[in-house]
Amino acid sequence: FSAGTIYVNSVNSCGFGAPKTKSITKQKSGMVGVITATEIATCPKRIVEYSVPALPNYADSIIWTVPSLGTIISGQGTLLIRVTYPSDANLSSQVLARGINNCSVGTARSIRVSFNAILCPATPIAKAVQSSINKIKEELKQNELKVSIFPNPSLNLFNLKVTSLEKELIVIFIYDLQGRLMQRLMVNPNELNQLGRELMPGNYFIEIKQGVNSKIERLIKL
Repeated sequence: FSAGTIYVNSVNSCGFGAPKTKSITKQKSGMVGVITATEIATCPKRIVEYSVPALPNYADSIIWTVPSLGTIISGQGTLLIRVTYPSDANLSSQVLARGINNCSVGTARSIRVSFNAILCPATPIAKAVQSSINKIKEELKQNELKVSIFPNPSLNLFNLKVTSLEKELIVIFIYDLQGRLMQRLMVNPNELNQLGRELMPGNYFIEIKQGVNSKIERLIKL
């Protein structure tokens, strides 16, 4: 859809009245404002907050893209995100922010990201604690759900594969941006499934649950 006209007529038993019309157009999300970066921690990991001043015209959320070495730990879809980077890595890249609505993805705004590696001091106690944390993380990582959705955005349907060491069935919930449940289905782990053919164009959240493990991803139907 790009543009069109809505017509309306009054009517009685003798006929139709003269029509009234209204032209409608696709409202493309505007470009986000200037991105601000604030480094709030350096060790043991570098943590940086990125923010934009407001939602652009016709946007209902912000989609952020960060370098491959960065991890968004909070705020995806909002005006402010918090990103972690390894302190011992050299990095020269950029962070992107785009406004998004049910009709379009806006033009990206970027900010340069440039870091030099630093060596964080570590005491014997800190090393022991970090070793324990790493062990727990590794155990959790082995049991976590690995979700692959492609293509995304999609014009038709989405391919979904959920990789898991568990054999329990996986429950899929698809919600619209208002939190209304649009679809619910159950799939087997480690199998390729197709979904979303019935969804109207727009933005959705997909929740993948298996036992106590769960993940939430975003779907964009064009």
